Amino acid sequence: MACRRPKLADSSAIAETHVFAWQHAYAGIMPSGYLNSLAVSSSEARWAQLLRSDEVHVLVVERTGIVCGFSRYGASRDSDAHSDTGEIYAINIHPNHWREGLGSALLSASLTDLEDIGFCRATLWVLESNDGARRFYEARGWRYHGAQKLDAPPGCPELPHVRYDIEVAV
Repeated sequence: MACRRPKLADSSAIAETHVFAWQHAYAGIMPSGYLNSLAVSSSEARWAQLLRSDEVHVLVVERTGIVCGFSRYGASRDSDAHSDTGEIYAINIHPNHWREGLGSALLSASLTDLEDIGFCRATLWVLESNDGARRFYEARGWRYHGAQKLDAPPGCPELPHVRYDIEVAV
């Protein structure tokens, strides 16, 4: 397994991972109509556009040359964040590769990159009812500290999210 910067040619694999991970991880949490409306083709176009940007931090994780997951991260978008706080915006692993250690490797590489960029701490938001994701982050030292918000992608009703944080620099 290896984590690396994505190439534009990876946009299709990233899009497939993004759509399938959401459809599996959020089944029973997000409305099924919304999840069923997600399409790899439109996601691929958005990812190709993102990967052309110099201001986007993305890593992919691959096994035997196949992209199995991605992370996207950068400066915290929270209004109460300090300038030394980064944020993991997204981390998704293709459902065919869950529980293979790829998420842990990708999360670790993303935190290392955030530290290299100059951030001392990191945050992330997770759906309050996504117990599996919450256990994943807690097992890796992330702390829930009480911040909550309602948020949703376009076309989906707002759902409660909770914020986690971790120190990335000692």
